[in-house]
Amino acid sequence: MKTVCVVYTCLVLGKVIFKNVTKRPDGQYGVNLLSMFFVACLGTAVLKSYKKLQGFPLIVVIIGQYILDIGVVLGSVSIADKWGLTQITTGGYRDLFFTVTVPYLMGAIFYYLFFFSEIRKANKILLDMHMIQKK
Repeated sequence: MKTVCVVYTCLVLGKVIFKNVTKRPDGQYGVNLLSMFFVACLGTAVLKSYKKLQGFPLIVVIIGQYILDIGVVLGSVSIADKWGLTQITTGGYRDLFFTVTVPYLMGAIFYYLFFFSEIRKANKILLDMHMIQKK
């Protein structure tokens, strides 16, 4: 849950900074905040699924996670549009694609850097333990 909070906070801060810099009004501010929370939860869950998919090559897992993430977001927005819950503008899907892709890439980069850093630490500890046992 801590990761979701960090991701959500980063998304909200990015949105606030972007809106202040561009001076663009946002009539759907509350809905957008809830959407960002949903995307933060989804992205975090997708990235954390790597531990269960370690038998597959890393690049396949990353691409699969991204396709799942973007598919769920675009699919849910498409369904909401068809049900009349929201209206998508002409460039809306393109904008949504970039809105999901940029945070996903940033999150994936940070997650996998941290993940492999932890693996290196664990390997070093195991190597040290092995050296101690040999003495």
